[in-house]
Amino acid sequence: MEQPNQKLNDSIIYHYLSLLDLPKNTIILHNAAWRTLLIDNENRFVETNIYLTINASDHWSFIFVDTMKKTWTPFDSFFGTIEYEPYQKILENFFGKLVYKKAECLTQNDGVSCGLYLLYMLECHLKNEKFSKRFSPRKYRKEIFEILTQELNK
Repeated sequence: MEQPNQKLNDSIIYHYLSLLDLPKNTIILHNAAWRTLLIDNENRFVETNIYLTINASDHWSFIFVDTMKKTWTPFDSFFGTIEYEPYQKILENFFGKLVYKKAECLTQNDGVSCGLYLLYMLECHLKNEKFSKRFSPRKYRKEIFEILTQELNK
């Protein structure tokens, strides 16, 4: 975690996301389990905002599904890395027809900080905050490291 050019692993991403205050009727489903959770709880998520984390081709991104407005929005700091059409088909199997919504995302300029962009953009989206054009992955990595270190020392 302390290495500036090291990718964030699943454990760090999932632990940090578990610390976020989620608005009512909002859940985060993690990469490996979200398809199974949707299948097992098909009718449970009817009026829920859902964040689906994705790690595909060694790249982190997420999809936001607004089940009330029937929209889905991918957030990707390295857009074009992941083919999202299959995800739309999977999601529509559970929620019916969904409308694709394009998001304005920050763009990473390296091959290792996608996990930091995932966490930052998801956290901003949860808080209804705009993404800062001055976002610094290096500073954000330090903030996350401090938060997780404090959490482990409790």
